[in-house]
Amino acid sequence: MWTSLRVREWASRITHSAIRNSPRHPGFRRLLSTSTEEDSYDLNDVGPDSRIEILSWPCPSSGQSTSDIDRGKSDFVLVPSFLPAPEQRTLLREALGVLDVVHKVNARVRKRRKQVVWERAAYPLPEFADLHDVFLPDDCYTWEERHFDSVIHHFRESSVANLCNGSSSALWGAIRKHFREEAYEMEKNGSLMHLLHLSTHGYIEGHVDNVEASGKMILGVSLGAARVLRMTGVEEEEGRQFQCLLDSGDAYITKGVMRYKYKHEILERGMFKGQPVQGGQRLSLMLRDKFHPGPTTTTTHDEGSLRPAQPSSPHEP
Repeated sequence: MWTSLRVREWASRITHSAIRNSPRHPGFRRLLSTSTEEDSYDLNDVGPDSRIEILSWPCPSSGQSTSDIDRGKSDFVLVPSFLPAPEQRTLLREALGVLDVVHKVNARVRKRRKQVVWERAAYPLPEFADLHDVFLPDDCYTWEERHFDSVIHHFRESSVANLCNGSSSALWGAIRKHFREEAYEMEKNGSLMHLLHLSTHGYIEGHVDNVEASGKMILGVSLGAARVLRMTGVEEEEGRQFQCLLDSGDAYITKGVMRYKYKHEILERGMFKGQPVQGGQRLSLMLRDKFHPGPTTTTTHDEGSLRPAQPSSPHEP
């Protein structure tokens, strides 16, 4: 029975890969137009081939300056192909190993993993751009159904002190290249690192970042299936909404207005520029500069504010 299931899984993934890499598939055309390492986008760069889609934004009106209308547009930056494929695979394998230590593998899951290892040895998978071949099937992991604050669903999470030398060097090399100023701030003030693994059916509800859990910027690296990240303004930023498509190896940073005045969410499935995004397992690595208390500190939520590996109470509610 397992062999039959394995053959069907293998055939399904081959079909998925063929469709996604077809020149007629929108994702293929997008990758052709955004594959250079120098490419990055903020909300000032939105165009037909950009990876950002503005859903709503206020129109200029009498008495409003251009700076009012464009407020915050430079506070979200997306870098496609932030990490090359070999570094993605190394980083993902290490991160999954860390999460396995934190989220204990029970006897049922252990038995299922042995079956999958045997199946993949008998029917090897090709390497997929979205790292399907690195992840195990959903039933090979022990998931938490809901986060303590009900924001995150069907997930695994952990803080991590550091990565092995090879992974850490590759990651920080890319950060210094694309986010020079932010890398300097994190290295000067210290940084916090968290891992968040979403199942195929996992998602993150809209929430505003927890200021007390980190400093003034959050940098996320996405590994695995493509997901839609949606940002929605609150309070004085209400009426502003945009979304971006995060592929494996992409990175983004939020700071300033985007850090404090926008809800952000990761959709289980969604639409991007009229095309369906089916989702799948995704692991995000979140890097944040350390929090320095100030007079305007507030308490809310954050995708990257995850529970530490050691049993202790987090700062966020």
